[in-house]
Amino acid sequence: MKRAILNCMAGLFLLAGNANADQTAEFERRIAALERQIEQIEERSSPLSDSERHLRVGGFATLGFTHSEHAFSTSDLDFSKNLDFSTDSKAALQLDYRLNEQWSITTQWMGRAHDDWRTETEWAFIKYQPDPALSFRLGRLRLPLYFFSESLDVGVAYPWARPPVTAYVTSVSNYDGVDAGYRFVTGVLTHELRVFTGATKGQLPVSPASELDDILGGTYQLNYEYCSLRLMVSRMSAR
Repeated sequence: MKRAILNCMAGLFLLAGNANADQTAEFERRIAALERQIEQIEERSSPLSDSERHLRVGGFATLGFTHSEHAFSTSDLDFSKNLDFSTDSKAALQLDYRLNEQWSITTQWMGRAHDDWRTETEWAFIKYQPDPALSFRLGRLRLPLYFFSESLDVGVAYPWARPPVTAYVTSVSNYDGVDAGYRFVTGVLTHELRVFTGATKGQLPVSPASELDDILGGTYQLNYEYCSLRLMVSRMSAR
């Protein structure tokens, strides 16, 4: 912006006339010196500018309450007759840092009211994306068991007040491992393929506590305008 203003000043000076060749040359030398000073300032400030440009800080929060005519419990939550603000209330902080065009790092920490706001690491992975269609991730990832797995805790991302307790076991939501995704287009259809493997710990409906080992699976999603079809297959051993 400063360089554009200086060039404009030089043009106005030349159009004004009444300046000989020596004065014009001296003025151009001064412009060149000022441009070099601006470049030096930009070089000295570039690390901070790069950090600000590559680091993105985000987050979300949900304030919700529950009330049930009959008290009951799921594998991960308790519902009572009393008005309870701790069942669904949560808050999270997420940091995304892009190392370059191919590599990036994502971390997310979350606290839940029903767990006394104990902070846990939900996301912690490094991503390599050689081109827009192909990506690889390594670290703590979201277990892709559900249609809304990637946005399981973001209430505005799905159409309900909370995910259905009969289908979404939210206590087992992430795993430590690796996945690979590929996206391609055929005509008006968009295809998304993903394979994943790893291990996790959590509470399942079939047992008070479980460790899921040897997780191996894949997902396929077909998108057409506002319609989507998603298929998931997985194999895992619990103990």
